[in-house]
Amino acid sequence: MIKGVDLLAEEWAEAHNLPIDPYPADWTTYGRGAGPIRNRQMAFESGAEALIAIWDGKSTGTKGMIELAHEAGLDVHVYLLNGPRMITLSDMARIKILELMKLNDLPSEGGVRLGVKSGGCSGLSYVLDLVEGPEENDRVFEDGDVNIFCDPRSYLYLKGTQVDYLGSLTGGGFKFSNPNAKRSCGCGTSFTL
Repeated sequence: MIKGVDLLAEEWAEAHNLPIDPYPADWTTYGRGAGPIRNRQMAFESGAEALIAIWDGKSTGTKGMIELAHEAGLDVHVYLLNGPRMITLSDMARIKILELMKLNDLPSEGGVRLGVKSGGCSGLSYVLDLVEGPEENDRVFEDGDVNIFCDPRSYLYLKGTQVDYLGSLTGGGFKFSNPNAKRSCGCGTSFTL
């Protein structure tokens, strides 16, 4: 039984048909501090003897969990993954999202929700919304000062995607660079697999 899995470990466990006992972070109560609080509880209060971390080398949450596990005296095993796993923002996209969050009086635990829906000239369209916090079962990423939320279904289509922002008068706006897309439309808002 795998307990307290993060996003990468969940994917690995599912790929190997291993049962999962989630240890979710309480985002509603703790906001941005939920992940570190959950990690501390897992390291010091869960009764675990070991930590097996599947890490992309970038996730600050997983890095913090590894450090806490060492501090707690757990037997730590880290497996590095190659290739893109997270959803990221360019500097321009991050700046624009923070600007829009401030303009809309969103709390610091708010962020941007990315998703996919049917439609558009290529079959699937990207969705980008500013939100006050994650929904239940959301994948949560941090990129600088911006929280990125994504539902599990959409994440299957968006793994490794980088969101950019172009401020030009023609063709400006948010653009998605999606390594999973076989074909994208010229406007950059829809794609096909």
